[in-house]
Amino acid sequence: MISTIDRDTLYHKHHLSHCQIDDVLGEIRSKEYPETKAQHLDKIHAFLQVSELLTKSGIAFIPLKGPLLSQRLYNDPMYRVYTDLDIYICFDLIPAAIELLNENGFKTLRYSFPEDNCRRQLLYKHVSEIHLYNQEWEIIVELHWNLFNIPIITREVHRRLIRDNVNSFQYCGLNFSVLSEEFELLYLVIHAGFHGWGRLKWLLDIKVFIERNQIDVPRFVTICKELNGWRQVSICNELLRKYFPDTEQIPYSGTVSGRLVQLAVRNIYAPDEKESVRRYISNFLTSWRVFPSVKYKISLIRQRLFATDLLAFKRIPCIPLAFYLLSPFWKLYRGFRP
Repeated sequence: MISTIDRDTLYHKHHLSHCQIDDVLGEIRSKEYPETKAQHLDKIHAFLQVSELLTKSGIAFIPLKGPLLSQRLYNDPMYRVYTDLDIYICFDLIPAAIELLNENGFKTLRYSFPEDNCRRQLLYKHVSEIHLYNQEWEIIVELHWNLFNIPIITREVHRRLIRDNVNSFQYCGLNFSVLSEEFELLYLVIHAGFHGWGRLKWLLDIKVFIERNQIDVPRFVTICKELNGWRQVSICNELLRKYFPDTEQIPYSGTVSGRLVQLAVRNIYAPDEKESVRRYISNFLTSWRVFPSVKYKISLIRQRLFATDLLAFKRIPCIPLAFYLLSPFWKLYRGFRP
């Protein structure tokens, strides 16, 4: 059970807030850590400013996780810990969003957004987001054009699922679009799966999400079939049984390999690793197991063979094969990261 894990581990390894840890451990110690509240206030302020910028510019967006999920689950935008601000924007609007954020003090990290359409399409095909950092606000905004780390459905199906599964939510005088309960639940499950279930904060979010939302089971099953998400749903249910034995299960009845569950449990107790070749390989193997389909695994290999920052080199022709051939050598030179 989660209550057997100490506070330091829950905070530093699993990224639970001290308020969450109090509730989990039955303690009253969160007031001993006032600095964490101040950090959250700064992030909420940055989130609202970015949201206002996008709204006034007519750029449609969907906040992912972050303060809105915390507000919706716990009625407190500072209850749940988050680091960066994740925002989904349709790829067609990404150039305008980047230009807008650049004008307001944000700079891209790791690689720049390409200027020509050919390289932009290569970027769209191989990664799912771009990171921008604002030094004054000390915040990173991740602009996602795909909800999932690896493309698992076609662009058309992805857009249709989002279009058909969006609700409205008001916060601080702004009207936000958020994912429907069924789609967001599955999104949280798959997101945790991509990270190997290594942080218990994701499992806790899912537990509370199930408890506080009325899930339309047929609708959830339909979305799950389209995303082929049964493996991660099954793993999630097994983890819920282990760490939150009194909680409800996700509406799905099935079995999953005990080895996959054991790997998830091992990740929960494993220490965080720094950037290294070993971590790169470990992350690849974790991603490999998320979905069973061959098409997904090909997409994963193609993504990992592609060094996105090479797109900035104009002397390299805009041909996928050229980037595939050069990327492994480039990654060896600058380090194994996306």
